[in-house]
Amino acid sequence: MSRTMTSHSILIADHEKASSDFVRSTLVADGYNTNIAISSHDAISSAPITHPQLLLINPGMIHPSGIEAAKQIHLDTDCKVLFLSPLADDPSFRDVLASLQKQGCQSSALRVPCTREELLARVRVEVGPPHSSVVADDAGLLAMMRPQLYTLNAFRITGLDVAAALRDLACPPEGLEMSANTAVEAQSRDVFELGDPSPGQMQVAMQSLRSPEHRLLQAFFWFWPISFENETDDGLLALRRGELRLAETFWTAYGVGQRELESVQVLLGARCSEAEQTSLLAKKRSLQRAKAISIHNLAVLHHLYALHLEMAPKADRVAQHAERLSEWKKAFAFWSVLRNHHAFSELFPERFQALYETWLTVAAQRIWKSMPLALLTVNAELAAIAVEEQNFDAALEQRQIMKGSAFGPDCVNQALRGSLKPLTQELARFCEKAEASSRANPSTGYPTVRGLLAEANKYLRGLRCLLDTGDSVRAAAHDRVAQSARTCLWACANQTQDWHVAQPLLQECFHLAESNSLRFSLRQDMETIADKIAAQQDRTQSYFASTPRAQPDDRQRRMVMGSVVVLVAVVLVSLFVALGRPASSPYPAAAQTQPSTDRSFPIVSSTRPPSSSIPPASPISGAPQGSASASSVDLSVLRRSITHNTIQLRGLEPSLTNLKERLAVLQYSIAADKASLDKSEAEANVAKSDDKTIEITRAHRNSSLAAYNSLMNDYIAMLQRYEGLAQSTNAQIASYNSQVKSQSGQLPGYRTKW
Repeated sequence: MSRTMTSHSILIADHEKASSDFVRSTLVADGYNTNIAISSHDAISSAPITHPQLLLINPGMIHPSGIEAAKQIHLDTDCKVLFLSPLADDPSFRDVLASLQKQGCQSSALRVPCTREELLARVRVEVGPPHSSVVADDAGLLAMMRPQLYTLNAFRITGLDVAAALRDLACPPEGLEMSANTAVEAQSRDVFELGDPSPGQMQVAMQSLRSPEHRLLQAFFWFWPISFENETDDGLLALRRGELRLAETFWTAYGVGQRELESVQVLLGARCSEAEQTSLLAKKRSLQRAKAISIHNLAVLHHLYALHLEMAPKADRVAQHAERLSEWKKAFAFWSVLRNHHAFSELFPERFQALYETWLTVAAQRIWKSMPLALLTVNAELAAIAVEEQNFDAALEQRQIMKGSAFGPDCVNQALRGSLKPLTQELARFCEKAEASSRANPSTGYPTVRGLLAEANKYLRGLRCLLDTGDSVRAAAHDRVAQSARTCLWACANQTQDWHVAQPLLQECFHLAESNSLRFSLRQDMETIADKIAAQQDRTQSYFASTPRAQPDDRQRRMVMGSVVVLVAVVLVSLFVALGRPASSPYPAAAQTQPSTDRSFPIVSSTRPPSSSIPPASPISGAPQGSASASSVDLSVLRRSITHNTIQLRGLEPSLTNLKERLAVLQYSIAADKASLDKSEAEANVAKSDDKTIEITRAHRNSSLAAYNSLMNDYIAMLQRYEGLAQSTNAQIASYNSQVKSQSGQLPGYRTKW
């Protein structure tokens, strides 16, 4: 399932810097997301990466021409094209536009120079008003937040430092590639065992770094030098040699210890001259920056290693379970400290303002605000992948890791909803396919519904695993499946009249539905189905009661009459001999004798549970008519009561199962929190936020325990209700069977099930 995200994107291709700067500043100020290409070749190469909706291009560019480049980019991305040219109104240029339009390229032209208002008005005509700038930047950031975040990082692939000068990015592609290869050779090719980059990955990475926006995103998730003046430091040098623990020690000394910073603060509190105070303030600011960057590098280091362990083979993941959870905890601890570090929140935009243009400062600030959601999106993606693989324990583990991040439940739920969006879309496709099949052939509705519920439950279990009860996305997905199944069931039931088949499927739909309105409708449906089943059984009973006994065929009738004649003759001869009187006429009583036949019909024995279908009661032979009628009414009332109780019992069964699943989830959460607390209390000197993290984890565990106890009480109460109703139903079934047996002498119509 695809997990891409889109936003307004405009590619500006112009070899004249003044012109491209004017266009970009105008569009960015209005909220559009833009990228720059300084040549036709750059524009063609970057288009598949940036996926622009609109291409603003100078047709006067060469090698290839701007027109040829526009045609190629349109073929690659299906974007619209707006040419910026002084000759936009020239008839010959209009002929070129007409030719492009005939070839399927949506192209137009705007005469330049133009005012900002004219440019914005034309862009709005082509692609509409911009999304909010926060959405555009969030979309770009969230799109790269995948488990391969560091594997595909452009700085890792190219080997370039984050602080590489702009001259390195402005050089020709050949020179840039040579510079990157040299940098990679200087490093260990595979320090983090992420694999050597392929030529294709190298090309994409180099093109990505040419875009200031993309470099901004890539740089945030890589290692920075401590000092602005130098492109490297002892930590980065240790990293290049593959000495990860040495690099961690170096950054920990700056980011966690910072005894020198404490000394400077003490000196500032003492009396000192103005010159000394100025010097101390400058030193303090420098040390604060070093502290902020060290914390950032430690966060990246542990985050990278945690993801590396997550992507390992399953056997290794199980063996390294404790280490993996510890790395996640450290990563989020440092990210949380960094998030609340005032110096870094100012340093981040300031740094990129120095490297790029001023407008990037605003973009950097927006990315900074989106950091918690972006970080949690990686774990949410891992959880969604686990759900697709039906590995619900791994999905639950990722959710617990996210909850321990201290970024808040709202941010956690937002990240999970975003990662589960492809899953809900897949569920919608299942439902649409089932509904279409039911419309084409309503009689196949029952197998269609069974298939839909079987497929949907694989994904719905994942939703229940990752989202709490009452969540809007979870409720909407469950209701969508339940409503689709309901539609197919009624279409099939109305055509086939097989109500007893529809009944258990409808009960399953009732269990799936989460909204009160749909559950109310399904409850009414179940009552209607129960009435139809009872009415169908009453009609069957009435049919058997009103059907006359079977008449013997002619051959049997002749045999019986012959036997009667012989019997009469024997009787008459005997009387004649005994009385000595002539037998002139048959004996009246004997002449009227008729054979008797049994008019009773046996009760049909059923092994089905009472909720599926109620076997019809049989007419009772030999009973007075009034008594039979009263007995029939009693049995009918008893049968309806059994049917009603059975529906309630079947409705309680999935609810009990759901409660057991939720109890299991809470048990896992409590156990995970307990393990995390034990680990946290055993560790020391990881980050200054350890105490806060422990308190948050302890509070979460206590909350889970309270929820578990409350849920267990609900489970016990529902189980007692279930057992009481089952006992009552069994008594009714026994009574029904006893009455039927006493009246007919046949096997009972029910067998006790509950």
